[in-house]
Amino acid sequence: MNPERFEVSSKSARLFARFALIALAVFGGITGFTLAADATTAPGDFADGVHRVGIDIAPGTYVVEIESGICSVGITDKDEQSRNPTFIGRAIVTITNLDAVVETLGCGIWKPRAEPVRVPPADWFEEGMHQIGVDIRPGIYTSNSSDGQCVWFTVGDFTHQPALNNLITWWKTDDPIVEIKPDHTGFYSIRCGTWQRRETAVAEEPVTQFGDGSYLVGIDISPGTYVADAGAGICDWFRTAPFGDTSPDNSGGYVSKGHQIATILSSDSGFYSKGCGTWQPIDQMNEASEPPSTIGGGTFAVGSDVKPGVYFADTAEDRICRWFTLSGFAGRPADVMESGNGVKRGIVELNSQNTGFRSVDCGEWTLLSDAIDVELHDTFGDGEHIVNVHIAPGIYTSPGAEQGRCSWRRFSDFDGSPMARLAVRNPVGRNIAHITSRDAVFETFGCGDWELFNPVKGRDQQEMFGRGTWAVESEIAAGTYVADVPEGSTCFWSRLSDFTGEPAAFLTTDLAVGRSITTVQHFDAGFYSDGCGLWNLVPNVTNLENVHRNTQFKDAVYIVGRDIAPGTYVSSVIEGEICFWSRLTGFDGDPFKRLNVYASEGQAIATILSSDTGFRSFGCGEWSPLDERTSKKRVFSDGTFEVAVDIEPGTYIASNSQHLTCKWRRLSDFTWTSGTIVETKASGQKIVTIHDQDVGFASYGCGEWNAFVKEEASPVGSFPSRFSGGSYVVGVHIEPGTYYSVPRRGGGCRWRRVTGFSGDPEETISEGRSDDRWIVEIDADDTGFVTHGCGIWRNIENALKIGPYSKFEDGVRRVGADIVTGTYVADVPTEPFMDGNPVPKCKWQIVAGFGHERHEVTSSGIGRGRIEVTLTDSDFGFVSSDCGNWRSSAPHG
Repeated sequence: MNPERFEVSSKSARLFARFALIALAVFGGITGFTLAADATTAPGDFADGVHRVGIDIAPGTYVVEIESGICSVGITDKDEQSRNPTFIGRAIVTITNLDAVVETLGCGIWKPRAEPVRVPPADWFEEGMHQIGVDIRPGIYTSNSSDGQCVWFTVGDFTHQPALNNLITWWKTDDPIVEIKPDHTGFYSIRCGTWQRRETAVAEEPVTQFGDGSYLVGIDISPGTYVADAGAGICDWFRTAPFGDTSPDNSGGYVSKGHQIATILSSDSGFYSKGCGTWQPIDQMNEASEPPSTIGGGTFAVGSDVKPGVYFADTAEDRICRWFTLSGFAGRPADVMESGNGVKRGIVELNSQNTGFRSVDCGEWTLLSDAIDVELHDTFGDGEHIVNVHIAPGIYTSPGAEQGRCSWRRFSDFDGSPMARLAVRNPVGRNIAHITSRDAVFETFGCGDWELFNPVKGRDQQEMFGRGTWAVESEIAAGTYVADVPEGSTCFWSRLSDFTGEPAAFLTTDLAVGRSITTVQHFDAGFYSDGCGLWNLVPNVTNLENVHRNTQFKDAVYIVGRDIAPGTYVSSVIEGEICFWSRLTGFDGDPFKRLNVYASEGQAIATILSSDTGFRSFGCGEWSPLDERTSKKRVFSDGTFEVAVDIEPGTYIASNSQHLTCKWRRLSDFTWTSGTIVETKASGQKIVTIHDQDVGFASYGCGEWNAFVKEEASPVGSFPSRFSGGSYVVGVHIEPGTYYSVPRRGGGCRWRRVTGFSGDPEETISEGRSDDRWIVEIDADDTGFVTHGCGIWRNIENALKIGPYSKFEDGVRRVGADIVTGTYVADVPTEPFMDGNPVPKCKWQIVAGFGHERHEVTSSGIGRGRIEVTLTDSDFGFVSSDCGNWRSSAPHG
């Protein structure tokens, strides 16, 4: 298709007129409307506008010379299908008797194509549409276009049907060339300038040796792989195939200096080169007995031009070396196997799987085995450096980037693959990096000059330091430090076991805002800080009687008893933020020194004990002492609340939440270590009863809680026959009855029949926990039913009658309805462990009801190996778990 084509939007009035005309043209005979003319209307000139075919204009082929701009054509046939070609320069359009309406815009005066406009056909032409053999002669044409934007295509007719399979070509460089054949009907081009027919005779056979220029493949030159040498000049070569071809052979080419290799495919239509010199077949080159160990820039064949191995190149000043390993020489992106770049130096490993190698701005490449005389350095700058060739192993330091970050990497191999990356660091401030003897390459950018560093413990140690990486007990002292984090910044710090930059070197890490505290241990190798500001060593103060301890403070890290006083605090609410806080036994970032981890939206309450070492919070806002507030709420959202102060005791219901899962806790204190009475995960509609003796209540992801009184609640108009996860009051939200569910595997199904909604174990009548099929009878005396992760519960009366079966899996089944009576066996593994995992024992019950209460069990068993159970007509139901598949033991046939 023509890349320049587009649909021109018309104004509403013109569109209305156009579709009215279509309706008249297509349906006039049906409605009784008599057309003013018939299809015998003689062809004649017409101008831009909307025209009815057979009334205003006759079918036929029309041509227009476009003075300027874009000519837009819209043709709608009697099936109301549209064609919308656009043209520049010149247009030819065929209108058939199947067309109903033609609309043109920006084209000018259309004339019937009755006689050839040019006699004889021309040998040159401009952009636009031309009829081959009438307007222009067949032959080989070249154009004077030089902007790389020339596009052309051929057509089989001028109806411009949308599903044309034409040759469309985009010539991406100078001097386009094309063969216009007699069997083509039309030729269209844009942005190509003036086309001139080539008068030179076509060679009897395509040549295999040629210089710069534009050539037709298969006519002027033969397909094949060619070599040329551009020397210090710039070689620009390009091959083109049909534009829009979905194969990777579409087109390709390179612009580079030095040695060149290009593969011209038999499917290519043209080839262009400039500044490349003479091209000749690669198999005619005199292959050296031994490829050289040094090469320059350009493209080379691995094995003949350059031997496999590890190479390095020192680039010119202010140039970035770019290199590519290739699977072919067609200049396609798909030919590139691997690529890389280097600042001041490039390093690449060529192997037998590589067909070729190409480099740009890299200078001369030297085989590593020939570089034994390279001097090792203990100071170096940006670039790629081969360890034990350019630099010696050791610990190095650099000043880092003045602003922003620098980058350094350690590689175990020369291929640059992710598997070879031992460490990738993008630090701020000064750097320390340990380059080991097992490293192959060290790469650095923007870090400044590196120099050898010997971290000797015991020398002058700073008690104040800033961002970057520091050696412990060599540059900074061990101890506890505090930093006032700059406004709007997030402090990130890490304790380091070494300076390799590998993940295992990071002992602990932490984030903080406002203020941060860290304890640097004497056995740490180093410490890294980013965005924290200045760190100051905390003096060892033993007498804290006169120390002022804050009782109001913001998000930060604090020393308890020194910065803040022990006590119970409540946070302000930051809309849309999740509050995180922890009580600490130390500041070294060890997760085990966090007594608790709290995370929730809304208000938070924390009790900080005098035995705590520290306290940290993030996203909580400002903390203040928990006072005796008197405004008790009966409607509240997620957060932590003091019972009888913030909220009234009682039963609450929550149903609206953006979270799939809700967590709520009843609390006996606010330490978040030992103060949890009940913790529950819920979904859907949630109900909780908060007792008078509860100290607090906390929820996350539950939404808005509203006071609920069963006596005041109105039952739903008609009880649902199905419901999903949530908490339900029997007789209000759901009716008593027998329900079944088929949970999905891994859903974590659990359900409870309850006498209340406090979550206390003594309120549970019966419960189940498995992802097997369930049948549960909810009694009219039950207060509620709580379910999570079980999927949809449906009334058993509405279940499809498709049983009974003689084979079934674990779960709950009705005898006689779901499974037939008889004797069943299940084979359970006898080993207590399989693949390192424990094998549970099979548990089964024959039951007289589905309330799952103990008195309903008439028979039960547990064990491994072959399990055998007999079900009779007097049995009501069967329950099993961890037994696997049950099958009837009755003989078949």
